[in-house]
Amino acid sequence: MTLPSYDSNQFAHGISQADFTSLVNNAAQPLFNKAISGAYPTGSIIKPLVASAALQAGTITPATTVTDKGFIQLPNPYNPSIVYTYRSWEPGGLGTLDLEHAIAMSSDIYFYTVGGGFGNVKGLGVNLLTSWYQKFGLGKKTGIDLPGETDGRVPTPAWKLKTTGQPWYLGDTFNISVGQGDILASPLQMAVALSSIVNGGNIMKPYLLKQVVDNNGQVTSTTQPQVVAKVPVSPANFQVVQAGMRLVITNGTGCCYIQQYVPVPVAGKTGTAETDPTAGKKPDAWFEAYAPADDPQIVMVAFLANAGEGANFAAPAVRDTLAWYFNPH
Repeated sequence: MTLPSYDSNQFAHGISQADFTSLVNNAAQPLFNKAISGAYPTGSIIKPLVASAALQAGTITPATTVTDKGFIQLPNPYNPSIVYTYRSWEPGGLGTLDLEHAIAMSSDIYFYTVGGGFGNVKGLGVNLLTSWYQKFGLGKKTGIDLPGETDGRVPTPAWKLKTTGQPWYLGDTFNISVGQGDILASPLQMAVALSSIVNGGNIMKPYLLKQVVDNNGQVTSTTQPQVVAKVPVSPANFQVVQAGMRLVITNGTGCCYIQQYVPVPVAGKTGTAETDPTAGKKPDAWFEAYAPADDPQIVMVAFLANAGEGANFAAPAVRDTLAWYFNPH
């Protein structure tokens, strides 16, 4: 679902020029299906993908710890007097964290390190990281039975050189490791990726049309679930990531927004993606979740453009929807 919406009956019965012009000129873009056609920086909801990839690649274990001091500094390789600083969302740092707690507290420093490498942690590196993003279905259409779907974008060194004429830097890897920089995805792509984490690694082709029924009430065709790819992550590694996402809700960045309203255990991940803060724009708010955490039945991804922090704006939307879903009236 995408909001704001519009009355499609206007088109069925013949829309006036005034009404059509109003829709087209609406800054909130009601005619644009943001769920499938919009491509956005994902922010931290991408971290469970990075965690799954790093565990499976063997660059970390569940016990790997990183000390989050609030920043990482990298000297310019050509001029060491120039130092680049990559900061965490928590200026004072989050302390020493293992993987589950890094997911729970959404440590940027941990995932900079896991994605790009720093200190004693080798890191995935850009080539391995981007190949894993592609395994999770990013950078290509999901194949949903609707027109106008975006491919999104998984940036690579070759793409950057062709597009900007600039080489790829470690800082670029840091950025895409936390869902910033040039990586873009639709809410639907992230929902498909999250589903694979909880269904054993299956990348499913999403669909809306369940059945076609003729005038006599006879079913002429039925859409069958289709697995289009398999993410090669072991069940044990997925379980570690799932535990971290459960910890988000019970004792992490999403702890105060979900569980007291939903009667089943929930797992999730907050995300806040910077857009253009220099222009005074608020970040995009994301939240992804699945429930029940111990027997998943539903996956949700909420995205609110230029709304603010994901925990403050996207998480309540997911909370209210899950509360309605599991408390039918």
